[in-house]
Amino acid sequence: MSQTRLMMVAVSRLSEDFTIGLSTPTTSFKGFNVDKAEQTKVKTFSYKGKEYSLQHGSVVLAAITSCTNTSNPGVMLGAGLLARNARDKGLKVG
Repeated sequence: MSQTRLMMVAVSRLSEDFTIGLSTPTTSFKGFNVDKAEQTKVKTFSYKGKEYSLQHGSVVLAAITSCTNTSNPGVMLGAGLLARNARDKGLKVG
């Protein structure tokens, strides 16, 4: 039987933790095993006449399931505050 490991990372260290994880082997927890040369590549594309660019870490997906609001409402509150602060810092949703 496998155990799920919960690793908490302070928001102030998310960028550093993500960068370390990029080059960490996939055999390790949170490892992506991306070559150094690939880590800085940027892909550009146009959508509806506007130019965009993406690189590792550009897209974040998050989900709040229906059980979150009953079993752990603090997570919903935290997600809302994080979303508000990201918007205040210029995050755009399209």
